[in-house]
Amino acid sequence: MRIGFIGLDGLGGPMAARLAAAGHEVTGFRAGRTPPAGVSAAGSALEAAMGAEAVVLMQPDGPAARAAVSRILDSMAAGSILIDASTIDIADTRAIAAEAKSHGIAFLDAPVAGDADDAAAGRLIVMAGGDTGIFGRAMPVFDALASHVHHCGPSGAGQAAKLCHTLMLGVTLAAASETVALADALGLGRKELHDAVSGSLGGAALHRPMRGVGPTSPADRDFAPGLPARQLLEHLTLVQSAARGTRSETPLADRTRALFADLVDAGGGDRDAAALVTRHGKPARR
Repeated sequence: MRIGFIGLDGLGGPMAARLAAAGHEVTGFRAGRTPPAGVSAAGSALEAAMGAEAVVLMQPDGPAARAAVSRILDSMAAGSILIDASTIDIADTRAIAAEAKSHGIAFLDAPVAGDADDAAAGRLIVMAGGDTGIFGRAMPVFDALASHVHHCGPSGAGQAAKLCHTLMLGVTLAAASETVALADALGLGRKELHDAVSGSLGGAALHRPMRGVGPTSPADRDFAPGLPARQLLEHLTLVQSAARGTRSETPLADRTRALFADLVDAGGGDRDAAALVTRHGKPARR
């Protein structure tokens, strides 16, 4: 397929490279950033979208996604597909869906879960919302990017699934970090802790804050960001917004967001979210 890719920061770069490696003709745009190997450079978002059979967006937030869409819709070919892989507010997603429909462009919200390593290896998780027929047409894109792809329902359902995933991920990472701190306080070795709980329901994320234990973890890379703490905090803020909008009580999400806000305030926003373990035993800033 001829694919335009708009947004090469974060996961965008390795995703675009993965699509090119799978044999797609990919043209990418991000102001001031050179596309990865195999991806042709466009001078603008408009240029990246022109002539594409599918356009993939990877934007940092809803306003950026809506601004990008407003710039490209008039240049997209009739029958082409707009795939928004960003994690944004559900209201913004539905507004983009309506705008795309008014221009005769097929649309899917398809946020992804995973880190930079997953993106490079094509093992992201895709949660898609939109028409089932459009979803089927987009499978060549998803097959190159993901190890698991699921159609969640109509427009907005993909974002809803991603926000629920974010809640589980954030709480799990916070629990893993707190568990490691408690084990240290109890004098239990980290390898002993890891080996004791590996394979259990509670042990799935435990290696991420620990160096030299189990599979290679963010801690082994001095918390170089696979999932930046700042990004997780932004997504947890979206979870809070969705909860308020539906009058849902999410005390675990609220407390978890506060913990990651403290990590970001302490200068850890560009470190992996697993660096939360470094904040245990230190006074919270908020």
